[in-house]
Amino acid sequence: MMQPEPKKKKQKKSIAEQLPKMGRASRIALIVGVFLIVFVSLIFVGNQQASRQAELRKNIVTLQRGLSTGTQADSQAKLEAQIKQAEAETEVARAVFPVSDQAPEILDRLLKLAKANDIGVTRTAMTMSQKPIAIGGKQVTYDVFTFQLSLKGQVSKFQNFLLALGDELPTSQISAVNITVAAKEHEEDTASVTVEVLCYGGK
Repeated sequence: MMQPEPKKKKQKKSIAEQLPKMGRASRIALIVGVFLIVFVSLIFVGNQQASRQAELRKNIVTLQRGLSTGTQADSQAKLEAQIKQAEAETEVARAVFPVSDQAPEILDRLLKLAKANDIGVTRTAMTMSQKPIAIGGKQVTYDVFTFQLSLKGQVSKFQNFLLALGDELPTSQISAVNITVAAKEHEEDTASVTVEVLCYGGK
């Protein structure tokens, strides 16, 4: 019995063998063509990169100008806000501070406050000076009225009077207090009080 002959495996050809055979001139032309394609591509990409870089530089300059303009606008806006705040603070101060020509009314308020605390006023004196005060970075000149009061009553009532001064006259300041306790039981205590009141002079 005859055995069938085994089929011979076909050997695969290499890529070089599969390519058509070219002459030397054709190979040189092919290599030159490949180099030309690569070279032209590199030139094209380089030109594109140069134009792109120029465009990016232009955008950066424009952005920097915009940022500097924005910073100046922000600084100007902050400065204007500070000025408005200073003006508002000045207006609030004017509303709280008595006017300079209200000295008789201020003295009357002090006398009423003493009477409300059951204190007698035996003597009053007043002097006026001027004092510059900075409000919100702005310097404003105020008139300072100094009231000297001689009081009689009880020590506890003197204390109540002094504590109530801040509510009655928010711009007042106690610069001196001298209290004398009575030596005898039926005598009244005495006190001398110096109160400074800031008034807006409109200057």
